[in-house]
Amino acid sequence: MAAPLPASDAPHIGEGRAWWAVFVLFLAYTLSYIDRMIISLMVEPLRADLDLSDTQISLLQGLAFAIFYTSMAIPIAALADRRSRTAIVAVGIAFWSAMTAACGLAGNFWQLFLARMGVGVGEATLSPATYSLIADLFPEDKRGRAMAIFSSGVSVGGGLAFIIGGIIIGFATTSGGHETPFGPVRAWQLVFLILGPPGLLLALLALTIPEPRRRIAATAATPMPLRPFLVREWRTLTLLFVGNGISGMITTALLSWAPTFLIRAYGETPAGAGRMLGIGLLVLGPIGAIAGGAISDRWTRSGAATASLSVVGAGIALMALFGAIAPFMPSAIGASAMFSLALLFGAAAYPPGAVAVQKLAPAPLRARIAALYLFVVTLLSLALAPTAVALLTDRIFGDPALIGRSLTSFTAIAGPIGVICIAAAMRAFRASLVRQEP
Repeated sequence: MAAPLPASDAPHIGEGRAWWAVFVLFLAYTLSYIDRMIISLMVEPLRADLDLSDTQISLLQGLAFAIFYTSMAIPIAALADRRSRTAIVAVGIAFWSAMTAACGLAGNFWQLFLARMGVGVGEATLSPATYSLIADLFPEDKRGRAMAIFSSGVSVGGGLAFIIGGIIIGFATTSGGHETPFGPVRAWQLVFLILGPPGLLLALLALTIPEPRRRIAATAATPMPLRPFLVREWRTLTLLFVGNGISGMITTALLSWAPTFLIRAYGETPAGAGRMLGIGLLVLGPIGAIAGGAISDRWTRSGAATASLSVVGAGIALMALFGAIAPFMPSAIGASAMFSLALLFGAAAYPPGAVAVQKLAPAPLRARIAALYLFVVTLLSLALAPTAVALLTDRIFGDPALIGRSLTSFTAIAGPIGVICIAAAMRAFRASLVRQEP
């Protein structure tokens, strides 16, 4: 039998079942990122079929998804602090998968915009519930690894989105039109229609996730008030949220526009660009996430109070460096390698940032604090990053072929700001921990 977790006050879940939960949640996060990022590989088909600008594409990549992803996350998190997190995750997976398939039925910009909003509603259920579950399933010195496995779904999902999307687009383009019960579909529509249904099966698998007791009971009748904690720790939370949000901005900018850069700058096909970036993400992304979580855990066990934030700051700096130089590479393979290294360090920064937020939050507030964290990070990364790069291309450089300059400019500006925020957060974080000592 699996040994019980070494935390006496709450979980009562065997270690094997706890890691099973992480595995299922990882699969869900992987699928969510496939559904979320697949559109990045379809910029050129969407521009051609729907007559869209880069700025309109960026709104489909970011704002359409982020509007309800952020606004729904907070009430869903409040529910997750009191109700079954397993059920919330299962319902969310089913809903976002159905809306992904609905994207394949869109025939114009606004129909696709609304369907993307629906994907955001469903995905808003996953991270707040997961953060709360992991905090209750694992002791502090194991949360970094658990969060790393979960968050590596970003890289695996992004990689699979590029690879699978490229294959499907290539197949659909070369084989001509396809008839469905709803009429003929274009290549990009077929991608969405294929990706939606598997999520319904994963929703059933999510029902096997164990629901642990909370380490400190958060009853439905007397939930812990959120406002006093926010007032007391506003400075630390602001620095943490913005610093990690900038890390997410750089990651999202690269994921959103790197495939288009390879296609425009080097003449790659969607399948070729997807294959190069996808393999790099699949191999290096999980390595970065697991390494970042493991280093954070190790330094935490050594007694370093801000160990996780040190990893975040280093990850942002290295991600910005490699992301800024990638567009200057002489070949598509070289640029893909630099993008992949940048995303490796971005993946390494993500788990420790989430762990730091959960360490600061009292147990009865964890899902709600996670939702606020995701609200800020998502607004910065999804709502702003893709559009910021697109506006640089459309308004400043004035040429779609100069998307590489936009990526370099954005990354070179955002990276140092993120490092400064995390450095300031480290001092505030220590003070916050002192205030919470009994």
